[in-house]
Amino acid sequence: MPRRQLQKLLPNRARINTIPGMTWLFDWIGAGHIWHINRRNISLGVAIGLFVAFWPMPGQMLMAGGLALLLRANLPTSVALVWVTNPISMVPLFSLAYLIGGYVLGVDIKIIEGFTVANVGQDIGVLWVGSLLVGGVLSLFGWVFVRLYWHWRVSTDWHSRRHRRKIRKP
Repeated sequence: MPRRQLQKLLPNRARINTIPGMTWLFDWIGAGHIWHINRRNISLGVAIGLFVAFWPMPGQMLMAGGLALLLRANLPTSVALVWVTNPISMVPLFSLAYLIGGYVLGVDIKIIEGFTVANVGQDIGVLWVGSLLVGGVLSLFGWVFVRLYWHWRVSTDWHSRRHRRKIRKP
């Protein structure tokens, strides 16, 4: 079942509370609903994490955490998925978002030798539009994928349990 697999991977409230320096945050992040591992909370956490990951700004983890608290999604999932755009993958993913934003806005994109902040700073609106589109589409796909996978996995487990019970009965 997906719940057991995720319980092994994701931190729990008790473990977070034992980390030195994190006890002051426990009043905010100690709410039980943001730690639940169920289809709704995990799929919403995936959607939030993937959407915020494509925001071209610092503080993505804080934004994902805030949205998870506000929308009652799974906090560890939403914060962890922000790292899709890590320092290694950031340049290709934001380049793709920049090209998509230019295509959507009808802006003539200049292929630049080096993808730098100074070059993109001239067309920051193009990058934002592309980032929001890519993030929105990926978050929708992530949400649908998690919902479908969770449903498939639970129904498969139910069918295999039913089959095992039929075999054991005389």
